[in-house]
Amino acid sequence: MPADVVRNGAMAMMVLSLVACSLFEEEKPPQQEADEFFKQGMAAMEKGEYDKAAGLFNQAVSLVKDNGEYFLQHGLALAKTGDRGQAIMSLSRAVDLLPDRIEPLIGLGFLYDEMGKPKQAIKHFHEAWLKEKDNAEALKKLTEMQIKIKDFDAAERGLRQLHALLPSDVEIMALHAEVDMRQGKEAEALKKLQEASVLAPDNFRIHLSLGKHLARRHKYEPAARELEVGLGIQRDNVEAMTELGDVYVKLNRLDDAEKILKRVIDADSNNVRAHVGLGLVHMQRGDFEKALGAIEGALTIQPKFMGGHLALAEVFLRQKDVDEAIKCLARARDLSPDRPEPRIQLAKLYRDKDRLSDAVNELEAVLMYRPKESAVKRMLAALYAERASNLSTAMEYVEEQLAESGQDLEMLKVKAKILLHKDEFDAALAAAESALEISPEDGELLELRARILDTKRSAKRVPGKRKKKKSGIEIIRY
Repeated sequence: MPADVVRNGAMAMMVLSLVACSLFEEEKPPQQEADEFFKQGMAAMEKGEYDKAAGLFNQAVSLVKDNGEYFLQHGLALAKTGDRGQAIMSLSRAVDLLPDRIEPLIGLGFLYDEMGKPKQAIKHFHEAWLKEKDNAEALKKLTEMQIKIKDFDAAERGLRQLHALLPSDVEIMALHAEVDMRQGKEAEALKKLQEASVLAPDNFRIHLSLGKHLARRHKYEPAARELEVGLGIQRDNVEAMTELGDVYVKLNRLDDAEKILKRVIDADSNNVRAHVGLGLVHMQRGDFEKALGAIEGALTIQPKFMGGHLALAEVFLRQKDVDEAIKCLARARDLSPDRPEPRIQLAKLYRDKDRLSDAVNELEAVLMYRPKESAVKRMLAALYAERASNLSTAMEYVEEQLAESGQDLEMLKVKAKILLHKDEFDAALAAAESALEISPEDGELLELRARILDTKRSAKRVPGKRKKKKSGIEIIRY
């Protein structure tokens, strides 16, 4: 055989051998290949490269379809990318494959909370807690969600169990303050938060709770300070950034609000509060078209978000479109019948349109849910006096307010009007005079005093009825 043929044949065999070895080396068992993808995915997660991690975990679960840890990490990575639908599918699969683990259930709870589905969130946090009753994190989240849906009895039970697990945990004090706040016990809530702040000045959750509490009481400057301190501790916390963005809007710090709300949207493109907040920034700048676009976009993401409908109403009011504002407020009221804000705003608009009965109905509904709401009692007392109806209830509300604040100009005016309707002229005049001591040049008061005096004089000029002379024989007794 020629030497070149032998040489060529040998080379061909060597090439084939190398190719065969190469193919053999590349054909790894699926489990080994999946493990490598999983390790690379975990490394990407640690670096915050969530899209890359999700892709790597996806390759792992494609190769091995019965590994719960792969599906768990795949779901958590997808949640970080904002792909909530796929995240739920992977975490649900992880629940099936890891029946003794609570991490998939907690992950699902967080996702449903972010999606505005508190009942679903509660279901998963509760299942997690039932698996590990000494797991404070699961119980904390469960309690937070119970507070969110206003199941305060269940929340109180959770707080007692948390206190038994962690007797000195200041975050439990913050949750207790949240319950007090939601039930209208604002003084008690503030006291708990201030005590917690002294015990743990560097605790993020305390500063967040204090900021939220102060914002609800319309104390926006101190609220901003608390939230800024909180963000100094946890710079990228989405909840704190969202709260601070809302507060900046209230303070008309529009550039600051826009900057921080855009950070929220970069972190979570489906954050409806941030989109609504940006809409209000545009509204404050007079760009109503952009404002409506941002808020309507938020409602496309979450149609039942009450804050979006309230914000739409605010934009329409700025445009002097009262009828559209009323429609938006009515939708907000129907979504959250127990929330006072839409009903109070509706009552004010109804009053301006002389729809007094509708205004009264809205305010009376607020008191059904929140019987201690003093601002609503003030408004109702004024409406009752205006309509000359429910005067005893109106007087009860007025006396409550005067007992709390002493010399209250508005309530003294209402008191004078109520007493005038009841023909108690001297008492009405005394109330009007007390009000004039506070504001001597008040035109409405001067007119009210004159009306009381005129009505009193007119009542005196009305002749009394003569007694009828008895008919028949008059019997004279000696």
